[in-house]
Amino acid sequence: MKNKTKNDEDVPIYIPLKTIASLREEFNLEKNEVEKFVNATISKTLQEHIEQKNSEVFSKDETKEIEDDLKGLGYI
Repeated sequence: MKNKTKNDEDVPIYIPLKTIASLREEFNLEKNEVEKFVNATISKTLQEHIEQKNSEVFSKDETKEIEDDLKGLGYI
């Protein structure tokens, strides 16, 4: 067994049984596959969010500032 660092520790996440049952039915999962599926889904969602956030050319504040400037100049 390898030693886990604090960042590698597992934490419990409580999901209603109704949700678990729906996941199993919708994605045809066995009981032992649910945890892996949920972990993969969360990881994928997080990665997509990070990629989308990093792909923005301007931050939301910068975009608003540019839009306000363009409105003030009559371009928008």
